[in-house]
Amino acid sequence: MRDPVAEAAILARMGRGDAAALPELWEAWSRPLFAVAMHALGNQEDAEEVLQDALVKFWRKAAEFDAALSQPFTWGMMLLRGLIQDRLRARRRRPVLVGGDSALDHASCSEPSGGTSDLLEALASLSPEERQALDVAVFQPGTHEEIARRMGQPLGTVKGRIRRALEKLHAALTEDLL
Repeated sequence: MRDPVAEAAILARMGRGDAAALPELWEAWSRPLFAVAMHALGNQEDAEEVLQDALVKFWRKAAEFDAALSQPFTWGMMLLRGLIQDRLRARRRRPVLVGGDSALDHASCSEPSGGTSDLLEALASLSPEERQALDVAVFQPGTHEEIARRMGQPLGTVKGRIRRALEKLHAALTEDLL
């Protein structure tokens, strides 16, 4: 089970320059973040590079983390999201939602040590509303306000759905590691 208090403490240690905290955060987050990056990018090399960039970004921005504004894993996922979007823009390619399908519904990549199948199982546990909110948040750039406007939903509803979806994914993808 995920422990946001412990994760926030790890980020605080990183913010103070404690290099021993970095492997702890990596152990807790690398698997679910890699699964998301792999699914979004469809390429193991790109996913690994984005995850490495994310680790550097976590280290550099750890002192800026504010537990009053977000959960630690949600903060990390949003940093990862930005890096994924940058990589997709660099490729001049972006996933597109067609009809009612979600980009999160399809595995377009090879199996990275159980990550994709675990991710697909975890995604199946989300409500349709949570899946849609997460899909838009991960694969389409924009602020929460822009996402809410695109979805035609209140801002608080969209933020809550994204947060719950991320928490469910994190819990599902890390439960077998304990």
